[in-house]
Amino acid sequence: VVCIANLKGEIIKKIRVPTNCSHSVEKIILQISNLVEAVIKQVKIKKNLIEGIGIAEAGIVDSSSGIIRYSPNFNWKNVNITSILEKKTGLHVFADNCTRVMAIGEIWHGERESVNNIFYVNVGYGIGSALMINGKLYNKHSEFGHIPITDEKILCNCGKYGCLEAVASGNAIERKANQLYNDSKNRWITAKDIAERAEQGDPVAHKIFKEAGYYIGKGLSFVENVFNPD
Repeated sequence: VVCIANLKGEIIKKIRVPTNCSHSVEKIILQISNLVEAVIKQVKIKKNLIEGIGIAEAGIVDSSSGIIRYSPNFNWKNVNITSILEKKTGLHVFADNCTRVMAIGEIWHGERESVNNIFYVNVGYGIGSALMINGKLYNKHSEFGHIPITDEKILCNCGKYGCLEAVASGNAIERKANQLYNDSKNRWITAKDIAERAEQGDPVAHKIFKEAGYYIGKGLSFVENVFNPD
């Protein structure tokens, strides 16, 4: 997703396109660069009025250097995405972990009156987290998705077994569904498909989400006891 927004955080234009994770670093960054140019042209804003580009990526991102140390989705290691994109676009580029960026958005624009300590959780393809302590974002990576949550030998993308992400993420939900549904032999069942089936009262879909919710709740209970956020 590439979007352009004003300084109030209001999205002016958004472009969503599929990305092939198997493509090379160069090809994916070229795609990003082309989309940036396309969205600028569509909104007819002069390029010199744009403050910069913000990159939000899953995984370990060194925000001070703009280097993606590790991206589980693309299997990137030590990619200096800010430097490459700056050369291609001529704009300043900043990069950070996607969940940390979401937490910043919540801090700036969310409804958090009188709340200074937040544990922010992002459940999507994976599971990410971020900490806000005394009103400021904690500048260390928080890996909630990789706490050990079950003794079952379920392999996580990180290479370990029994992580929360391995049993409760969107990826885990899809994997479980494709093991249980007979029609998965004909096509891959997505998390969106499972959500629609759950809304229609499908008991198998309900069971899958209930199990994922149980593990997320169990993980959050650990956070509550250790961190005690507001």
